[in-house]
Amino acid sequence: MEWINILVISLILSENIALTGKGLAVRFNITIFKACLSSDIVLNKLIQVSLQQCVDECSSRVGCRAVNYFRHFHLCELLPVDDGNLYQSGGKNRACVLVKKADMDLHEIQTTCTCAARESCDIESHAICTHEECKPVNLENGKVSGNMLSLGSTVTFECDQMYIEVNGKSEATCLANGTWSYYPQCKRDCNEPTRQISNATLSNGKTYEGQSRTFKCNPGFIFPVGYNAMNITCRSDGQWSTMLCPTETNENNTCNGCILPRDCQDRQGLNDSSPTTLCDIYPVDSIGFEARCDMDTPPGGWTVIQRRVNDSDFKRNWEEYKEGFGNLNGNFWLGNDKIWKLTNGGHYKLRVDLVDQNGDKGYAEYSSFSIGDESSKYTLNISGHSGTANDSLITRHNGMKFSTFDQDNDNYETKCAVEFGGGWWYSDCQSSNLNGPYGSQADNQGMTWKDWRNSSVSMLFTEMKIRRE
Repeated sequence: MEWINILVISLILSENIALTGKGLAVRFNITIFKACLSSDIVLNKLIQVSLQQCVDECSSRVGCRAVNYFRHFHLCELLPVDDGNLYQSGGKNRACVLVKKADMDLHEIQTTCTCAARESCDIESHAICTHEECKPVNLENGKVSGNMLSLGSTVTFECDQMYIEVNGKSEATCLANGTWSYYPQCKRDCNEPTRQISNATLSNGKTYEGQSRTFKCNPGFIFPVGYNAMNITCRSDGQWSTMLCPTETNENNTCNGCILPRDCQDRQGLNDSSPTTLCDIYPVDSIGFEARCDMDTPPGGWTVIQRRVNDSDFKRNWEEYKEGFGNLNGNFWLGNDKIWKLTNGGHYKLRVDLVDQNGDKGYAEYSSFSIGDESSKYTLNISGHSGTANDSLITRHNGMKFSTFDQDNDNYETKCAVEFGGGWWYSDCQSSNLNGPYGSQADNQGMTWKDWRNSSVSMLFTEMKIRRE
């Protein structure tokens, strides 16, 4: 394509021409360079292009002889005219005009603008200060496409396999301040947890490395570990940090994770600020029953299995001791079947609180406590004594079967339950008898704990309670 010489308006440029070692150089003065050359006929208009792109387009277009470039709008007009057809125009939004010239070197156009920090003088827009171009986007664990640096340019990005863009975005634009509209991050993806936990809800959230989600049990349910919520975190290896199934999965790959509270300790986990109260509990393989929960004795969460607070009749038969009797807010025996189901579902300790006739308090605590089922006659297994009241259970009662007046399972020649008036793990016969007659002053009768007080002292208050270790 034929090139023509640059055309200038003598009125504007006559005082702004200087000779340099490379030839003619033009110093544009913005205050006087106001008019643009126009034509009645425009071949084409291009928007959002640079001056260089405008000139390149004209050089490749047949019939294009000149260009008008409007720097405020980045608008390019391709003109089919020569020097005889060009004229001045006074349109206030027009900024400059350029007519093609062979071997045109934009770098020889001198500027006089002074720019602020992070700005540069835009030669193509004739002495206009613009922000620096954006720096390249470096994306770890992903790739960037169309990584142009000029203002307004857009790049797209894609994370590698097994990685995810943290905000789900896929592109960014180079802004006028020289920064990208968004800087992508590709992190390892754990994907959505594939297993669901029964009776629980998974919180919404992201699945990439470092992000946490929460499984929360439905109201009234709790995890076997004693909490009603479990946090899981996406690790760098693409796995969740916590095993999602505290218990076995069923045939549908669903975790039987959240359960009804097994005892008062689980109840405490649901509401650790609750006072001593009556609660429904559900030991393993049990339909559930109501129990007295002592939340006041540290650390709380005790399930009370026996309580004597005033005059009460505990001379009951085998079936009554099996099923339980009394008032949970007063005097009661929880029931041997219930105690067995509780202690069969975990490792329990026992605490015995005592108040003697003088109002003095003592306690005995055992680190391990359980009883067998009915077929074993609810055999007592107990060890690990501590506390202010001396042991009155291990030495004489450990390993013994439970006895009542109608079912004698002791090692004595007569019936201990008949002689001492209660149900207990009698041997030959007893060192303790907390289910004996309330308030009896007779020697070896009453609610005795002989290794703390002698055999003639009957307790005014007793409470037996268990808690999981």
